[in-house]
Amino acid sequence: MPVNYPAIVANQLQLRLPRTPSTATENTLADAGELLRTTREQLGLSLVEVNRDLRISRTQLAYMEAGKFERISTVPALRDGHVRTYALYLGLELQPIMDAIHSHAVDDTAAEHEPLYPPPPRRNPLSYVMMGVSLVILVILVMAWDRLSTVEAYLPADGVEAAGLESPTATVPSSSLQRIGTQSEFSE
Repeated sequence: MPVNYPAIVANQLQLRLPRTPSTATENTLADAGELLRTTREQLGLSLVEVNRDLRISRTQLAYMEAGKFERISTVPALRDGHVRTYALYLGLELQPIMDAIHSHAVDDTAAEHEPLYPPPPRRNPLSYVMMGVSLVILVILVMAWDRLSTVEAYLPADGVEAAGLESPTATVPSSSLQRIGTQSEFSE
């Protein structure tokens, strides 16, 4: 937890800080924000200094001081944490400020249980099986078509007879059938 420097300085200077909103009976958000702003100004702090010490953005600090606590965060725990940190930093009592925030808070329980995005559609396992079977049938059909189209390319067309060509036969001249020589003739 960070050291509460403004409260220490205020105690040293014997400043009397307001401990409740100016109109304690109303406890409105504007009064809570005004209390935060006037206390910060009495301590002589700028939003930049508070931002640097607390690491809460200046925009969120300005929203708190304007009484627009609903714009700080949509998560109630974060909103309350920022307000609590800022109030403790300034040395204020938490209860009046937190009561003002909670009395004007919108019912956040319904929003917490609603999903941010709709759930993805539930897939039926049967659809995956059907896609697989369809893919296998498609592959079989493509292979059969390819096989049949290849065989048809080599078959003669209907009504066309094979040309009257005889099968080729090799003719060897009779001179080459004579004995070329013996082994002894080559060794000389």
